Amino acid sequence: MNRRNLLIGIGTAAVGSGAVLGSGALTQVQADRTVEVTTVGDANGLIGLEGDGTYVTNDNTDTLTINIGEALGTNTGGSAEGLNDDATTIIDSVVTITNNSTTDVDIQLNGPSGSTPSDSATIGIGTVGDLDAIVTFELDSAQNPLTGGSSGSSGDSLDLKATVEAGKEVPDSPDTDGNGSLVIVANEN
Repeated sequence: MNRRNLLIGIGTAAVGSGAVLGSGALTQVQADRTVEVTTVGDANGLIGLEGDGTYVTNDNTDTLTINIGEALGTNTGGSAEGLNDDATTIIDSVVTITNNSTTDVDIQLNGPSGSTPSDSATIGIGTVGDLDAIVTFELDSAQNPLTGGSSGSSGDSLDLKATVEAGKEVPDSPDTDGNGSLVIVANEN
């Protein structure tokens, strides 16, 4: 009888100490680690961006700036000072987007905050209600998604087309806000 009582007592003590002391599982761990990120210019990134040389500038920061109209005379050798007012101008291949990774990616465009990424994005240039132009950027969706390259070589490329409606007042829309920002989004396919 003593032996049976002793075993029951040890079993009860083990269960009781487990409830009091816990199971030994951790609830929090903090460990500091060093993180390093290597960045490169737009042309050499995982998603390469190359401007056409006329409408896109690289201001020695290796980050492209799409500057439609302002530098026409300088970049083309002509005397143009901008695009025609109250006109629509279409510019094919303003930027070439290249998949420099080994992963297939789907490219999308995102305009002003609140817009949904898609194959096109519309951006207003100027102030809302008195914009200088509406620019619609479009991807060649027939080339999308972009296949990744093999080790040491680039994958597929696609071109970004710009349609500029100069002298147009931008309608009230969440897709146009006058800030002139375009985001190119690459998602693994």
